[in-house]
Amino acid sequence: MRWRQDGGALTPVVVARAMGAPSDGKSDAELAASLAAHYDAFLRKVELKIALDDSGLTGADAGRLAALTLAPENQPMCQANARALDEADAERIAGTLLNAA
Repeated sequence: MRWRQDGGALTPVVVARAMGAPSDGKSDAELAASLAAHYDAFLRKVELKIALDDSGLTGADAGRLAALTLAPENQPMCQANARALDEADAERIAGTLLNAA
């Protein structure tokens, strides 16, 4: 979520409000900062698996996952993002995902 915060019209504040973050008396910065926690709570509530710990993948596989993310067959999804995705971003995001607990 932090990667996306500066990329487009669908701002973290809008999403945080949509996810039910209480906004009374909070600044936009505070609402934006609360988004990750609200999104995490939502994923856990719907019991969506949020880790790949049983996949056999580790943080050492981040480069391979990043390369697959940027592969030609995945370019339509990459290009549909509001913010451009470069190799460094893809590898950092993949590492974060693969190291998530």
